[in-house]
Amino acid sequence: MSKTIIVIIIIIVVAGLGYWIYQPTLVPEELTEKEQACINSGGKVLTSLCCKATGDFPNLCLIGPCGCSPDNSHQVKICDCGPDKCFDGSECVSLDEVSVLLESLEQEAGIDFSEAQPVDFKWVVKVDPKVEEVDISGKGFEATDISSEQYDSIESFLIDRGFEKDLYNMADGTFVGLKGYKKDQIVCTVSGGSTPQEPDINDVTVKCGKLEITIDVGELSQCAKDGETFSRVSDKHLDKCCEGLKEWIPIPDTRFSIADVCYEVGLPSESNIGLCIKCGDGVCENHLNYDENPCNCPEDCAEKNKSHFSSIEEFCQSNDWKMSLSKACEEQEPIKGSPICELCAF
Repeated sequence: MSKTIIVIIIIIVVAGLGYWIYQPTLVPEELTEKEQACINSGGKVLTSLCCKATGDFPNLCLIGPCGCSPDNSHQVKICDCGPDKCFDGSECVSLDEVSVLLESLEQEAGIDFSEAQPVDFKWVVKVDPKVEEVDISGKGFEATDISSEQYDSIESFLIDRGFEKDLYNMADGTFVGLKGYKKDQIVCTVSGGSTPQEPDINDVTVKCGKLEITIDVGELSQCAKDGETFSRVSDKHLDKCCEGLKEWIPIPDTRFSIADVCYEVGLPSESNIGLCIKCGDGVCENHLNYDENPCNCPEDCAEKNKSHFSSIEEFCQSNDWKMSLSKACEEQEPIKGSPICELCAF
């Protein structure tokens, strides 16, 4: 073996030995406290777009820190804890939807709630044709002496997050009431109100939990059925009729049908409540809560002898005309001078 080859081998061995000796002295880049906490609790350090006001490792157990549009977001470090867990700013914890919801409500509404505690409350579920009351175990908190604006912000918070008012969990009171809200399997009740002495000062209790029973959503009535009332104003009623039903407004109806013609007999009702009727199936029929007639359902009832009075003569001989309407036509507005008043002038 030549001297040159021996020298080359010695150089390689020395270099390798030197690297092996030096390598243990290299110190890896130090992890920050948050990064170490993330890794120690089973998470992975990643980057993500979050709101511009959000710094590295935000509390992802709350709703909102990374929910801004791309134009209002920037890249930050986050801790990805995997499914069913979230980073609470300190470590990966089990995701508790109810706790997240209540914490976010307190943050966004700016209300000084008491500490959230375990609570049990009742929730009414309608599974046709029955209405059942079930027990909910969840969490809740309360606040006192808040403004009406703060009180209303609780509903706004829930509605903005996809919750819907639940007809069967409403109880109106002059000063104190109850409202129920539902999104998927999460349900919340908001109860409280003001006093006559201080109408702008409110107390409120919020309780939320998970509906554990399995319900066929197809069985739940999210719309008013045949013969049921609806209103787009009152919380006591569903706000629409089911598909295929007709919205009949006003209630009460201030019209008479005479020989398939409708006549007003008073001021139209200003009620915000209507009735859902089965109109348009070609059959003029009587239902449990109402009768179809040429006024509320002309498409089914015209020319089928379903008017209140089959002829003008019959109407003029009736007690409705003789005992009340005839006098009203002479003395009362707005019926005075209306077409129905001219029918019996012969």
